[in-house]
Amino acid sequence: MREQHGLHAGFNNGPDAARAAHTPPKPQVSTSYLAQFNMCLQQYNRRVEWKFDDTVIENNVPLWTVKLVVDDDHWGYGRGSTKKAAQNEAAEQGLKRMRDEGVRMCSRRMT
Repeated sequence: MREQHGLHAGFNNGPDAARAAHTPPKPQVSTSYLAQFNMCLQQYNRRVEWKFDDTVIENNVPLWTVKLVVDDDHWGYGRGSTKKAAQNEAAEQGLKRMRDEGVRMCSRRMT
């Protein structure tokens, strides 16, 4: 019967198999600026510092602030409700700086 319907002998044709066959692929999640920035800089021997300060209060909510320093040069500033959100904002500025200066530090196209 399997051969009649074009199924292999080891093929699982239960309800899970049918569901898996018709499940659309998951959309790719875009890479965060922080991940992209780190991927670009890890290829090179650049010294990166994230200087945090959590003393900023906005609307009674403490915010993390971070200064992005690469090789003792200020590359960006970010703030957010988490350290990662603040880093992501600063990394976006770092990527823009690379693009604006025409720095070819990354094999991927910078956004």
